[in-house]
Amino acid sequence: MPKRWPRGVCCAIRAITEGAVKALAIRRKAPTMLSAAVASMGAIGLVRSAWPVVRGATTLASGTSESWAVAARRVCLWITPPEVGDRPRRQHPPRAIWRNPKKDYRMDSTQPIPASALREAIDAVRPAIAPADDRACLVYLGNGRIEACRPEIRISIKVPSLAGYSPVCVNHACVAAALRECEGEVQLSAGRSGGVILRGTGGRWSLNVADVAAWPKSIPGMSRPSPVCRLPADQLARCLSGTIGAAFEDPCRIDALGLSGLRIDVLDGTVSFVACDGRRMYVSSAEIDQSVDDVAFSVPAQAVKTVLAFVSKAGSQSVQLVRTLSHAVWTVGSTTVAATILAGGFRQWRKVIPHRSTGHAVVGVAALLAAVRQAEVVTSEDSRAVAFRFTDGRLSLAARSTRYGSASVACPAACADLGAVLRLDPRHVRQWLASLDASASVSMDMGDDASPVLLRHEDFAAVVFQIDTNVEYDFLETTRD
Repeated sequence: MPKRWPRGVCCAIRAITEGAVKALAIRRKAPTMLSAAVASMGAIGLVRSAWPVVRGATTLASGTSESWAVAARRVCLWITPPEVGDRPRRQHPPRAIWRNPKKDYRMDSTQPIPASALREAIDAVRPAIAPADDRACLVYLGNGRIEACRPEIRISIKVPSLAGYSPVCVNHACVAAALRECEGEVQLSAGRSGGVILRGTGGRWSLNVADVAAWPKSIPGMSRPSPVCRLPADQLARCLSGTIGAAFEDPCRIDALGLSGLRIDVLDGTVSFVACDGRRMYVSSAEIDQSVDDVAFSVPAQAVKTVLAFVSKAGSQSVQLVRTLSHAVWTVGSTTVAATILAGGFRQWRKVIPHRSTGHAVVGVAALLAAVRQAEVVTSEDSRAVAFRFTDGRLSLAARSTRYGSASVACPAACADLGAVLRLDPRHVRQWLASLDASASVSMDMGDDASPVLLRHEDFAAVVFQIDTNVEYDFLETTRD
């Protein structure tokens, strides 16, 4: 006999011992005839299951050509569990996608969800949907949120009604169209073919799902982000609306100076939002009540417009802006908007602001905005400039184009006779004035006929570069009330 029994023989002896103990236990607990029959059947089953063991042991004892390893393997194939032996376990596909996180079973239906809440969240993530890309057309539902993303922006909205669902990815347009036909409450369940079934008052839709494993993971570094600023939503909305109009978005022009997007600059407890397209620059500033480090970065203009749409409806709630190595993340209530940080940026924007001026004037926002709109009527793409001339107590505006004609407008202003004629693009002046309060006043500082013009109102500023043109203008001599 060998000094050490093979593993197969040990397993066989253990199986026989355990089977005998079970048979005795059943026999001891079965005094009746029925229990005795059950015990006998158990003994017969024990003999049948032990036959391979006996065969393996006989092979070992007879000393035939089969080796010890072959005999032990024959025994182990019969007495070991499936996960230890060679017999593969049968894999059953999951019958449902949606699960209850508090219990470990799958369910075919779910609790009703308000259709209005689901519809509002689906519509809110639309800015992060890119129809040109099939993968970007998807929307993420489950784990208590609805999410959509594309390379430069990611929107996530918390929906408490979806807290009990495992995530799925479905087509955004299909879900949005189905929810528009539903009122009251809807139900989401898993179909037998692996899709998602949406039931509502308008009907029943079986939607295909995509592989949720392909959905982008969470933003790197969000476990420990760096705070940038925290501002009230209404104040942030004013700052963004006063600057985003100058963001570089022209696809026909090459951004060789790195002016794309919106520049966010934090210096000495003041956050500045800067946008420039090479012909104008808008700046807005706000004091922050957080102790943060100085930082500067740029984010895409489309992401800023999305944030502006959310903060405009948030009222006086606080908006927190944090930064990771690759993303800037705004949190507005239950909504999170993450934007990719752009490489480069307009770092020397403070040098563009003129610090010397030869003339100064103060004009009401409402009066100046109305005068600019009237003079802009006759401008064209070939002759876009509007001339500004300051005389004693009056600002005169004039425009002329060969296609539409000429216009002359005047409005009151607190200024002296400057003599210089400024030629500006009316769109640049009008867009900045439209973001201000109509009852406010703006100051205009100017240099010579070629230097840019600086417009200011409290923490808002606009630097507008002049247009080089040789057109002669006819100014109105009467003052407009």
